[in-house]
Amino acid sequence: MPTSVENTSKVERIEQLMKAITSLRLPMYRTLALCQEPQKAEEIEAAIARFTHGHVSMYQPATIFDWLQEAGALEPLNVPEGDLDAAGWTTTASGRSVLETSSPIKQLTRLIDGNPKYRDSYERMLTFCLAPRSRDEIEKHFEGDPALVTPKLYPAALIGDLEEVGAIEWAEKWKTTDLAKEFLQ
Repeated sequence: MPTSVENTSKVERIEQLMKAITSLRLPMYRTLALCQEPQKAEEIEAAIARFTHGHVSMYQPATIFDWLQEAGALEPLNVPEGDLDAAGWTTTASGRSVLETSSPIKQLTRLIDGNPKYRDSYERMLTFCLAPRSRDEIEKHFEGDPALVTPKLYPAALIGDLEEVGAIEWAEKWKTTDLAKEFLQ
């Protein structure tokens, strides 16, 4: 838990960054987890490229890396003569706090446990999307789902909830992420 106002504001900035672009949330969490051990800038950018699977072409890995620095999630260690490229980068205390309290697996668990009426529907969605699925396939699969009838809830709402916590992602079709696969096991 943050103990100072300065640390709290850094945690809030990091959390805001994580929420700002849903499709990048999981890659940013993975980057913070990776950087719990010092990494070189080029290693971090290469990891971000792997974590985004090339699906997010609007933002370059260097931009995402910069955002994490600016939010206070990453900091340089042992900067040789002011050369940030040669420095090791590590997750800050604020970044570790966010990892501990708001990790994607914890968010997914809170989502499912906090909505017992839809628990089976969320889990069915994750299982169904182990193979990539179109929106039409999903809607047909969920036709008549008793949990979605009263009050009326469309499968798109389940998709939105699961995407927000990094459990499914769009890659020309909806598919379950590795994070959610771990959750299902």
